[in-house]
Amino acid sequence: MAELEVAGLDSLIHDLENLAQQTPEMQNDMLTAAADVVEPALRRSVASEGLVRSGRLQLSIKRRKTKVGGIQAIRLGPVGEHHRYLPSPGQRGIVHAGYVGYIAEYGIRSRGIKGKHWLQKGVARSQNEALRSADAVHENYLNNNNL
Repeated sequence: MAELEVAGLDSLIHDLENLAQQTPEMQNDMLTAAADVVEPALRRSVASEGLVRSGRLQLSIKRRKTKVGGIQAIRLGPVGEHHRYLPSPGQRGIVHAGYVGYIAEYGIRSRGIKGKHWLQKGVARSQNEALRSADAVHENYLNNNNL
């Protein structure tokens, strides 16, 4: 009759349990590594599309940690006040950087403003490098847990 011997199964189970406990931390580190690549790429994309008259849009690109559907996420994009103007009655006179970024991304056809798609281009240019950096963090966690 055949006999099967398994050695080291207990240590494998222990390593898998450790990795399972570190999953939220690993997920956060992977998101941060990807954001570290994409955030500067978005700033470069603003400049390469010629949207740096005052530099405010470029400086307003920030990251915000949030949850989407209960899952950790990092949102990248323009945040905060872009500029103020003398308001008409009933208006506040504040233009947010997100609005300026949206107009620069998609344009306003009725006003003849063409979208430059700076956000889409910046993400596309940095996507492979961001995935590689997140994968490197994942590999590091696996190596630290002998997996």
